Formats: sequence, structure tokens, C-alpha cells
Amino acid sequence: MAAVYAGWPLAGVGAAEPAPQSGAVAMVNPGFEEPVGPDGSIPGWTSNYAVKDDVYGKVTHSVYGSVVKSGGHSLNLFDNSTMHTVELVSDKYPATPGQEYTLSVWMNHNKPEGWKSGSIGGSIHLRFYDASNKELTGSRAAVNYNALGTQGQYTQLITPVKTAPPEAKYVSAALLITAAWTGNTYFDDVELKVNVPTPPLPPEDLSEKVISSDGLKEVVSIPVPNAGFERGLTSGGAVESWTHWSAPSDTVKFELSTAVKYSGTSSLKLTDTQTNNSVVLESRPLSVKPGAEYTASAMMYVDGTPAPSGGATFLLRFFDGNNVQTGADLLQHFKTPLHQWFKAELKGLAPANAKHAKLFALVNNGSTAVAYYDDMMFTYERDLMQLDIASAEYAAKDRTFTVRLGSKNAEALTAADLNVAFDANALQVVEAAVHPDFGASGNTTLTWETNGGLLAVHASRTDGGVVNGNAGIATVTFKALSGQGNTVIALKASSVLKSLKGGEVQNKTFPADVRARTTLLPRFEDVNHDGAVNLVDLLLTAKSVNASLNDVTKYYDLNGDGKIDAADVETIAKALAAP
Repeated sequence: MAAVYAGWPLAGVGAAEPAPQSGAVAMVNPGFEEPVGPDGSIPGWTSNYAVKDDVYGKVTHSVYGSVVKSGGHSLNLFDNSTMHTVELVSDKYPATPGQEYTLSVWMNHNKPEGWKSGSIGGSIHLRFYDASNKELTGSRAAVNYNALGTQGQYTQLITPVKTAPPEAKYVSAALLITAAWTGNTYFDDVELKVNVPTPPLPPEDLSEKVISSDGLKEVVSIPVPNAGFERGLTSGGAVESWTHWSAPSDTVKFELSTAVKYSGTSSLKLTDTQTNNSVVLESRPLSVKPGAEYTASAMMYVDGTPAPSGGATFLLRFFDGNNVQTGADLLQHFKTPLHQWFKAELKGLAPANAKHAKLFALVNNGSTAVAYYDDMMFTYERDLMQLDIASAEYAAKDRTFTVRLGSKNAEALTAADLNVAFDANALQVVEAAVHPDFGASGNTTLTWETNGGLLAVHASRTDGGVVNGNAGIATVTFKALSGQGNTVIALKASSVLKSLKGGEVQNKTFPADVRARTTLLPRFEDVNHDGAVNLVDLLLTAKSVNASLNDVTKYYDLNGDGKIDAADVETIAKALAAP
């Protein structure tokens, strides 16, 4: 039976090239079409035997013009002995160690005239040589062929693929009938091929990446393995890093396309021309956090929607820790636009028990389509670490109040240099201290200094610990020097929050100040903040005795003992009685 060879893409290679690319080596006279020399020499070939006609039989060779595979000539080797060998060897061509070579030849074997015994056939050899033209016999690739059923017809012989050894400098082809074999054998269309092995693709970088940021939020990409379908098929015919739900057929199938792609060299092509089947590919699991909103996107191209149509689908699903779907399908079906790339996009909140998500490219049961997918993406938005400040809504002259300096969305926060601006005519700094969120006295340090209306606070963890989320860093106690108007306290953009990541401290600065406003009052007994101490303040406090403290009644606790009682009422009464 004739062998079939699925060769490499052809690219002509000259004999003088030291490092051929994948393709056919440019051999001299591979089809034996060039004229034979006056001395019987065959261009591109050298006989490697002695012509004989003795008691054992006859061995000879010639270029023949009748029994051909193509063109007008072929090489004939004749051997009716079982003792001699007839052999022709091609010119030597440069070989590169590590590259793969194979030899294919069409051969037609027949019983030689005068045949007495022995197998009837022929052989082909692929041979390598070192720099001194010595054959590296241990690296030969050979095919010996003597099938009875194919005598009198051409059969393609192909050697096994052979890797050129480290010391190889040259490669050649040999056509022969070995001792103990016989034949009136024709050889034609010799082809020596080289394959430069494609280096394996480097591992994908599947770490999360920030793809955009406005200083307050950033969009983070969770890499989808083989998102652009550039990594080929597995040995089993699957798309690398994707799972297909059913085996492909002629009418319902998946494949990689190089003809239609959005970017790179290939895309995923789905074909479904039947309504009683579906073609589905699903991604690998993508980790998610419950409650976060995720966006899945894909570039799509609908090439056609054979009747009854229905179109192609892009689908997002969430799964729990047992790989059971949780939450509803998020999907879009597309019949149009046709013959152009467009972006399909899905958004959804990960359910409370979600652990991962998967993306799906499919044509459903009941639908038909020919569609392409490329450049899958899976992203979420993340709030960035920001400065935060909180102050009392009201403060009375000559009384103290506390301002909280901190961070929203802290990430591994380990230290901070906080710069605070205030009106030195209205406020005076009394002290600064570590906020309990940031740490305790045993694992933190804090220093502070003022310069007019500027306060600098330096806080750090001393134990290598970090703080995450919304957290206070320091508390600053101010004394109100004025009792009128509003005063603004600003946590300056020049402040620096320091995160400990990967053993390194990373500094974050900010685009703008954050501010807090406090209304200054002349008297702290003015519990309803109307600018005067009167009977209304007394009645409000008296009616709230033993009431729990809230955002309103907390101002009735005048002595700050955590409760509203007779002492607070008495304080207001004394203020009313004072001249």
C-alpha cells in the first residue's frame, strides 16, 4: 500500500545554506531529468558499488525513460544476484544538528530478468555525515520494501523522521538494492525534507494585571488561559486550555481558523448547521470573590446563520466550591451583525457562594450558526487605597474634639506619612496618637510635629504587620480656639501611604486632598446648634435623660460620661443662670 506523508510547508533550500528552514532541501536532479554525462555519470548522484556481471549475477544502474512516476525519466537499479549490492548516493547537503529530516521516494519494483532467488524490492536510506564526510552510521533512517502485491507499480516510501545528531554536518539520500535482495527497481521523485522543530510556546503569564486606572479605581484582568486561541490543539484534537462538550462532526464542529481572526494568528471557529445538536467550548475555572462584579467579554464574528438560525452565544456562569453552578446564566445570542468583528460583553455579580467562573462559546440546540471568537477577557473593578478623614460635626470654643486620619481600601498598609492642614487661628493641636485599627502601642510607633497650620504625623508598624480594608491610622485631638463659623481640616495629597508587598515597601501618593468640615460654636451647652443657649437646649436634654446616644443625642451628653443624666441638665441650667 502506498504510504502517505503529511509534509511540512515547502520553502526551497539551497545546498549551500548552512541552516535550512522547514521544507524541501533543494536537491540536484531529484527526478533524474538532467542529461547523463558522457562517462555515464548522473548529475547529483554518485554510484557506490562496482558494476558486475559474474557467476552470481548482474548489478548495474541506468537512467530510464519509460517507467516513470512523473517527468520523462527515472533511475533504474538492476540486481539479479543475491550476493551483490547496487547503490547510488545523492550529493551531500548541509545538515543542522537538532533539526529533523525525512526522505521520501517513489519506487516501482519488478522481478529482474534472470532472477533465481531472493526478495524482490529495494531500499532507501537517509544518511548523516560528520565534518570529514564520514558517515554516522548509527543515525541512519531506512526503509526496505518488497511487497508482492505492489510489484509493477509505484509506491511512495518514507523514512522515519530522524533528528540530525550533534556531530552532523551533511545529509544525503541513498537508493539501493542490498545483498540478498534482487530487483529490477525504478526510483523517482526523490524528496529530502527538513523540519526545524517549532520551539514550545512559553508558559502563559496567568497573573492578574491592571489594565486601566483613574486613581480611584482600577480595572483588573483575570487572565483567561488561551484567551486568543493562539496555543493550538492538543494531541487529542482539543483546543488548548478549553473543554469541548462533544466530539466534532462534519456539521457540528469546532476548529482553529487562521483566515478570520481579530488579532494574533488564529481564532476559534464554531460551525453548527443542525438544530438537534450543539457545539460548546468552556474555559478553565477563573477565581472570583463573592459579591464582586465581573465583566466577561469576547470579540465575535458571525459569518452566517443557516436557517432556522438562532445565532451564536457568549455565556458566563458562576460555580461554587463543588463546581455546581450558582446563580443564573448570563448570556447574549447574536445573529447580527454579519461579517464584522464586534465586542460581546456580559456583567454580573458573583453570588455569595461563588468560587470561580467559566466563559462559554457555543451554538445551542435549536440554533445554527458559523461564528468566530477571539480575545476573551474577564475583568473586575477594584477600589484603590485612598486617604480618609473624619471629624466631629460640631465643636465648641475651648473644648477639644477628635479627628480620625485613615485609609479606605488599605492594601497591606504598614506605614504612613500624613500631612494635615488646618486653620491655626481656629484650632490648636493637642496631641496625636495611633488609631486602634492600625495597631497597639507594642507594635507601632507614632511621631508628630506642627508648623503653624501644618501637622505632620508619621506612623508605622514595627512588627512587620499590615492593615487592610477601611482603617484608621491616627487620631488627632484639636482644641477649638474660635467659636464661630466652619473650619476645614485637610489631609493633604502629599501624604504617603506605604504598603508592604513581596517584601518591599511601595509608596502611594494621591491626586487631591481629602477634607473634613467642623462647625465651631461659642458654647458647648448649645446642644441644638442654633447659636444660642436657651430653654430649648434645657428641654431637649431633660427629655432625653437615660436615652441612648445617637447622632443627635450625643451632643446632650455634655460631660462626656457616655450617658444623658441630671448632671447634663444641671450644666445647661447653670449656663442659663449665669449673668
